[in-house]
Parts: sequence; C-alpha cells; structure tokens
Amino acid sequence: MRSNHPSTSFSAPGPLAAEVTQSHDLADPFGEHSPLGALYRLEAGILLMGVDFDTCTALHLAERRYVANPVLIQEGAPIFVNGKREWVSFNTPEIMDSAAFLSIGVGAIEKGLAQAGPLGEGRGIFVQLPPLVDHAIDTRAGQTAAGI
Repeated sequence: MRSNHPSTSFSAPGPLAAEVTQSHDLADPFGEHSPLGALYRLEAGILLMGVDFDTCTALHLAERRYVANPVLIQEGAPIFVNGKREWVSFNTPEIMDSAAFLSIGVGAIEKGLAQAGPLGEGRGIFVQLPPLVDHAIDTRAGQTAAGI
C-alpha cells in the first residue's frame, strides 16, 4: 500500500500496511500523523542496506519532534478532493541536511542501539526506530545545552 502524500509518499507491504500508510498529513509529512509516526508507535525496525544514517528518513521524525518552529516551504500538487482532481497548496517544514544524521548514527552504534555488520557482500545496519529517534532527540538536546 502507498500513502497519499503527493511528494513524500511511503509504501508498505504486509498485514500492517494499511495502518502504516493510512494517515499522511500534507503539512507535516515526517511528523506524528505520517507513516513515520505510525512506524514509531508500532516499534518498527530499520535495516539500512549498503548505506549509512544520512539516508535514514526515519530521523526526520526526530527532527520534527525537536524543531518547534521550523521554516515552512510552500508546496503544491494536484490531488483528489472529494473525488475531483484539484490543485492544492500547502506548507511543509523545511528539513535539515541529512548529513547531520551521520553523527547520530555513530552515537547509536557506540551506545549499542544499532548493530552494523556484513550483509551479503556489503554492509548493513539494524536499529529499532523508537530508540533511534529518542537517541537523536537526546543527542540534539545535549548539543544545544553544550552550545553546539
């Protein structure tokens, strides 16, 4: 199944696919009412295959929880409203450069929250989504308290 967001849709297979994809807020595509919020509540696991934490979209949920007043970006897309295709404008939070997620991932591995190792001929990293998101928020709070 696929969520209905026009620019940041998520797809999900399996028996919980409808639950994961049913709510996807136009104005907050990585927040609580998104597939990421659903995956957090379901205590989902993440397997990064051959990539690092800078590609871990789940960390945008931590960003949304931490950044109280994000810069908003105006977007628009044709979507179905009451069965009729219409152009809809909406504002979404600007997302941070995902390169900032690399240090969060290193910390998660160092704390034992994530496990990295061989996966086929490449490398994989496995982590549960809730502890990773919570770690990212705690890391950001610690950096702010230290003046970073």
